[in-house]
Amino acid sequence: MTKKTTIDFSDKTCGYVMPISDTPGYKAGHWEDVKNLLNEITEDLGFKETRIVSSGLVSTTIHKKIVNNLFNDDIIVCDVSSQNPNVMLELGMRIAFDKPVVIIIDDETKFCFDSGVIEHLVYPKDLRYSSIEGFKVQLKAKIKHTLDAYLTNPKISPILQSFGSFDVSNVNLPKMSPEDEFRTEISDMRKMLTQIARSTSSQSSEMKNNFNNQKKKLYGISRNKFYETTPSDINSLLRIFNAEYYDENKDDIIIVATHSELDEINKFLDMRMSNINNNE
Repeated sequence: MTKKTTIDFSDKTCGYVMPISDTPGYKAGHWEDVKNLLNEITEDLGFKETRIVSSGLVSTTIHKKIVNNLFNDDIIVCDVSSQNPNVMLELGMRIAFDKPVVIIIDDETKFCFDSGVIEHLVYPKDLRYSSIEGFKVQLKAKIKHTLDAYLTNPKISPILQSFGSFDVSNVNLPKMSPEDEFRTEISDMRKMLTQIARSTSSQSSEMKNNFNNQKKKLYGISRNKFYETTPSDINSLLRIFNAEYYDENKDDIIIVATHSELDEINKFLDMRMSNINNNE
């Protein structure tokens, strides 16, 4: 008799495969609401990390990160609602890797013929409270059961058995280099900055004028905050924030920026340093 596995979620990662951008037929911000719903469930289970496997950006580095996440995440929750092409492609890759995945779908999306043989958990598209609470209980139990079954006996196919008998070849995916990880962080930061800019677009004209009227000055930032080693690399980073490299001395990097730009740069550098320290 196979021994039952007790899952330690604190060292497990749960990835989300789901739409990101607003979709016709869905209210604005719908997918953010769905992601928050998933976060409630996975945080309650105690996962070490939960996040969308795809940032939605188009670059070789981002694609490499997506494939690595699809292969390495302990379990994937995939929302096929609206049958988003990117989502269906990423689901197909996870199925090909034959690793644990839980598929969810809203009650207005038709089942896809190819993946319809796999169990789907259905939730109300309008996310109404009375029905969504029951769905949360179902999904939490499904995640636990699916991951537990796989950890108990990894040799048993969790997905491909639904389509027949297969022998999955060994997949050799090289881990992302520190340089690739850094480029990904910069890309993610650019996206975050774009979102911040959009969210602040409703500021009063007076606040905008005050911001635009700020004069750029010379500021020093501790050299220890920068992982970039050349003036060119430093300047490339600073330009994301509309600032520029000016000079440097033994202790500081001298930049040309407004006070607001300086604040944003320091926030980014502090956040990046914290993330790197936490991963070491």
